[in-house]
Amino acid sequence: MTSIERTAYPRFKRLITAHELHLFFSPTRDEHQWAADATDGDEHLLALLLMLKSYQRMGCFPALEEVPEQVAEFVRQLVELPEGTLPVSRAERTSKHHWGLVRKKAGPWRPSRRRRPRAAPLVRSATHDRLLRGPLVEVSTRPLRRKASLFKGVVVALASLAALTVQASPAAADDVCGKQVGGAILVKYTELRGETGPLGCPTGIELDNPDGVGKRQEFAGGTIYWSAASNAHPVWGTIGGKWGALGYEGGKLGYPVEDERTNPDGAGKRQQFQGGTVYWHPTLSNGAHPVWGRIGELWASYGWEDGVFGYPTSDEGWEEPYQSMTQGFSKDGLTLFWSPGKDDETWWCKQECVGYSGAAGTDWFKETRVETYVGTDHVKVRAIPTRNGFVNARTNFRGAWDQVWSMAPYPKDIDQVEHQSLYEQFACHAAWAEERAPGDWNTGPTWDLESERPSIGMKKATDPFEVRKHNCNWS
Repeated sequence: MTSIERTAYPRFKRLITAHELHLFFSPTRDEHQWAADATDGDEHLLALLLMLKSYQRMGCFPALEEVPEQVAEFVRQLVELPEGTLPVSRAERTSKHHWGLVRKKAGPWRPSRRRRPRAAPLVRSATHDRLLRGPLVEVSTRPLRRKASLFKGVVVALASLAALTVQASPAAADDVCGKQVGGAILVKYTELRGETGPLGCPTGIELDNPDGVGKRQEFAGGTIYWSAASNAHPVWGTIGGKWGALGYEGGKLGYPVEDERTNPDGAGKRQQFQGGTVYWHPTLSNGAHPVWGRIGELWASYGWEDGVFGYPTSDEGWEEPYQSMTQGFSKDGLTLFWSPGKDDETWWCKQECVGYSGAAGTDWFKETRVETYVGTDHVKVRAIPTRNGFVNARTNFRGAWDQVWSMAPYPKDIDQVEHQSLYEQFACHAAWAEERAPGDWNTGPTWDLESERPSIGMKKATDPFEVRKHNCNWS
């Protein structure tokens, strides 16, 4: 038994092009979901998908050890199984069960055929056909090895060669609307339904990017970008416009690493890039904006766009009065910030800090700022009173406390002891604030509350004799 053409029970070809891999052995999303629902582990999932694609291609079920390593690794990577996963059916009854599932899924077998390029003539010369077919990749038909280390070495070599062929070989190209689309860009384009999908027809040929690393191809509805590190992904719409304004792949965001996704709210969109994620909402975000770095980490820890801050409404920008990068968000006009910090009396953060502020203002307070020093659990709250706040908090510090937290979320990682300490510090400032001269208060322009201070009890925190000793800043 040497080839499909010469045997009643066909075997895999010894030579398989990368284009054939994508054409005949790429599971659809429906097939992937079907296999995942029918199996209980990664090894069985891979085995079932290989049986399905082999049956669709050849009309028979090869032994798993006869499946070329390149084919198995190609399918594994497409469905994102862990590296080193091998197709295994541990018992004969499992194999027979898989065969039954495949027959039921695939129906009667019909030979697979390559899709004819739209503009190709019915008869082509042998020379032209050979040029289009491109270089072949030699595939070993030896049994799959069970030692992961040796298997991995073979796979890396074959996968690297296949990746080169997929991106660069003329064999991987189709004629679409009069333009050639090939390689990984073709794979992604086909996944998005080709010219009938959101991208429409290609408007140009594949081009090298200025970095000398990646490639791109423009379509009526967007552009697909590819690099070896990020694979191929489309960029379009408002998110694509923001990415372009920030320097395309040469900017801080780098290449896209996933397609545009719909957020859980069903209205907003996001797309992840190497350097951050761009978010957009039709009514809440005021355009598309990237979130990254320390601000992005803090925002994510509070629930992303569905959390207490909502969608980003601006890009990051430097705010000189606070010596920090700030970014606006949609809920209650809240702002997130990051500062490199500096041990200087003019700087708000004496070391690197990240936090948020609410400046909507009340009758008694202008702003509430919450700072966390990076690498520590130390939280610092700055309540900035108005004159009415200084005066009225003396007799109603509980009402003043409620107004402070009406402007900003309460820090989520504060425990009960730290909460009690913050409350005692606030009560001390409220009880003993005194205006020494117009606009000059003995507690300073802000009431600073720090979580690292211990709880000393309300009596000691507000007792006149004790206050003269600790000045609301006890240790």
